[in-house]
Formats: sequence, structure tokens, C-alpha cells
Amino acid sequence: IPIQPVYIAPRNPMVLCHGLYGFDVKGPEKLPMLQVHYWRGIREALEAIGARVMVAKVSGTGGVRERAQQLDAQLASRLEAEKVNILGHSMGGLDARYLITHINPKSYSVASLTTVCTPHRGSPFMDWCRDYLSLGYRADGGIEPGDRRLQEFAQFLTRILGENASVGETSQLSRLARTSAMSDDYLSRSIALLRMAYRRIMAALDTPAYACLTTDYCQRFFNPSTPNVNGVEYLSIGAYMDPTDISGKVNPLIIPHDIIYKAEGPNDGFVSLTSAQWGHFLGSVCADHFDFTNRWRLSSMGRDFIASGPRFDPIDFYLRVGTILYQRGY
Repeated sequence: IPIQPVYIAPRNPMVLCHGLYGFDVKGPEKLPMLQVHYWRGIREALEAIGARVMVAKVSGTGGVRERAQQLDAQLASRLEAEKVNILGHSMGGLDARYLITHINPKSYSVASLTTVCTPHRGSPFMDWCRDYLSLGYRADGGIEPGDRRLQEFAQFLTRILGENASVGETSQLSRLARTSAMSDDYLSRSIALLRMAYRRIMAALDTPAYACLTTDYCQRFFNPSTPNVNGVEYLSIGAYMDPTDISGKVNPLIIPHDIIYKAEGPNDGFVSLTSAQWGHFLGSVCADHFDFTNRWRLSSMGRDFIASGPRFDPIDFYLRVGTILYQRGY
């Protein structure tokens, strides 16, 4: 007879905070079987052991500051006078850190923050997206407007874009286009204009979130201005993919995984183990970045579209996290 694990609900409410492109639920309310939940089955499992759970919903592509303000408003209205345990997946962990340090809520308090695969030191893949896809040049995402680091970050982005460039534009390409326009080289002029048009299109698609997830932003600007707060316990968990495990699936994170692996080693397809560590590191599991949300499962009884195999069960994972919080007095 297999031994069944014993799970215990934490004393304080758990707040589940989603990451980039996250949400609470999508799909027709009258047809729940067609709905897609970011935390599919996770909230229900936690509530089944007696936990009080709040699922937060913030801007999917907003900057850290905007998302943290939205999270604060929800907590203030729904969990007033409560102590809460925040659990942030991916970018949700950065939002929570910003909330704790900069917003410093008074109507409720944060007992603990558990980050799951959060890029505390940024992601080399987002650096790659900035350098090769021109995504990640908005400096308005995660630093207080009055903080000198905001101006420094904007100046940093301007510098890597090129002399006299402004955020979201490329003066290098503009100069190339002007130089080519004065010549008779039609091909060079056309290529320059096409490249500049591409950059302008990508600038229109850029969002504050992308810059907030780069290694430059997190290590040089966000972390120095966002220290931990006394009285809040910071816990973290990381993950790593097994690229040799195909298990009958096509994983869209293989390419990002390889980019990050060359820069920082083992990772979950978006965040390296090194970047995921913050505060007290609880350890790592073999899984990919998407496994922790369970969002690819269309129903609680359905089969995963994308999963890292039988070794990782997101339901069991979050129940264990809840139990750890209880054991640590939260």
C-alpha cells in the first residue's frame, strides 16, 4: 500500500500571483470545461486541505510597478487586516518584492513571500529578445518615477540603442537610412528602410514587462533599489528542464532553454537556477517553466498538453509548499 503524503494548510491566506502573460481564468463562464485556468486545479486542491486562497489578476504585460500597484489594490480590498502568504510564479515574484519594499502596505501585512522560478537576476533569454528582436527597450516598468535609477536605466537603454537614440527607436538605423538615401545604392537604401520599419513595428509591440525581465534591469537597477524587508520571510524554488526527456511532447521552451543554458547553466526554459534563488532557497525540481501553472490542462481530470512527465505533479508541489508554510509558522 503506497504511503499517502499528509498535507497541512498554512495558517494565513495564500495569494497566487501569475507571471508574464498571466491571468486568472479565460473562456466562457457558462462552459467551464472550455475554460483555461492559469492555476488549473491548484486553488481547488489547496482549498480542499483547508487553505484560504486568493487568485490575483494583474496586467499580463505591464511593468513590475504597475502590476504591484494592481496587486496591492486587490489585497487591500479583499484581505484587509490579514497577514498573507504571497506565492509568485515567474514575474509575479518580482511584483510581490516591489509591493513589499516600495508600497509597504498598511491595511494588510505580508508574512512570507515564496517565489517559484522567478527571474530575480533576470533572464538571458529576455536579453536575447532585446538584442535580436528589439523587445525590451521601455524603461517605464519597474522603478519609482522619482528614483535616480529610472533615469540611469533609460540612459543605459539609450546607450545600447546607439548614440542619440531614444527608447523604442534606433538612431543607428536612422543614420544608416539617411546615409543610404544620399547615395545611389538603391539596395542598401531599401534594406536600411526595411530594417528601420521592422524596428518601429517591434517598438509598437514592446511592453514594459520585457525590459523588467532582462539581466541588466534586474541586477543593475531593480535589485539594488528593492532590498528585502525585515519581518518578511523570503523563500524561493527553482527548476531545471531535462532536454533529453522528450516523453512524446514538443516543448516550445527548448530554444530559450538552450540560450539560457549557454549563459547560466541549468534552467526551466526561462529562468536559470541561479536567477531563481532569493532569500532561503528551498531547492529545485525537474520541470519546465510552464509546468508550475498547470494551465495547459483543459480540465482537472484531463491530460496535460505540455508536462515534464510523471515525476512532477504541480498539484502535489503546491500542497507541499502550503505544508512548508505551515511548518514555518505561516
